[in-house]
Amino acid sequence: MARTKVQVAGGPGVKPRTVTIDTDATVGAAIGVNLMLNGAVATPAALRAWLGVGTSSSGSTTGYPLTATGDTNVTVSLGGAPGAAVLSGVSISLGWTGQLSVPRGGTGFGSYTAGDLLYANGTTTLAKLAIGSAGDVLRVSGGAPAWQSAAQLVRLTGYTVATLPASPTAGDRAYVTDALTPTYAAVVVGGGAVVVPVFYNGTNWICA
Repeated sequence: MARTKVQVAGGPGVKPRTVTIDTDATVGAAIGVNLMLNGAVATPAALRAWLGVGTSSSGSTTGYPLTATGDTNVTVSLGGAPGAAVLSGVSISLGWTGQLSVPRGGTGFGSYTAGDLLYANGTTTLAKLAIGSAGDVLRVSGGAPAWQSAAQLVRLTGYTVATLPASPTAGDRAYVTDALTPTYAAVVVGGGAVVVPVFYNGTNWICA
């Protein structure tokens, strides 16, 4: 039997230690190595206690679960606590719950209906606009996108000549239900029964 002493360097606040290694060898036999601690053969449990790590079986260290949350939806798990030496293989797993928020580059939604449109309704939020009906066109209503029937876009409001808007904007259009012998481009006159479109030219409502 041969006996060899190995000096283990210390670190900040840790004194150097000496480990004695016994080696046994016979011709044709395997070589056995024993670690000696305090004059006795070091068992796995004694070695772990000396190193200051956790418990295990079969001479290997069982990793400690460490969970770190860097996002409200993301959880990272690491086998092996940072405060203990990791003497065995470790694994990293990524868990996911919920939806990725807008500030993280996501949408905050977990599902959609075919045809949904996403639009920003705030600096850090998104909203969904459901698909419209066939022939609808997209317009702005109250600062947000909205669908409207194409027919409604060209539908004029009806008036009598007396009730036409008094302060219109040049280019406004409408129709009247009581025009009297309307003539194209002439000022519309009421008192009749003819339905005719009218146009405000900046001065008068004229027949269109």
